[in-house]
Amino acid sequence: MAKTHQVLSFCDNGKAYRVVKKYDDERPYKIYHLYNDYGRYGYITEHRKLMAEYYTMYECFTWFVHNGIGVA
Repeated sequence: MAKTHQVLSFCDNGKAYRVVKKYDDERPYKIYHLYNDYGRYGYITEHRKLMAEYYTMYECFTWFVHNGIGVA
C-alpha cells in the first residue's frame, strides 16, 4: 500500500499548489496544481494536475522559483 504525505500547500495569485511525498516511489515528491472545474455530473469539483516529479524537496522549490511562483 502506497503511503503519501502532504508536504506543502499554498496559494499564489489565486492559483493553488500542493507538494505530496509518496514514500515508496522512485521520485517521491510530486507537485500538483489544484483547480475547480465542472465534474462528470455538472457540479463544480476540485481537480488536480501533476506538474512535476522530483527526487528532493530542494528540486521542488527550484521548480517554483524557475516558474515565478511564490516569488515577489
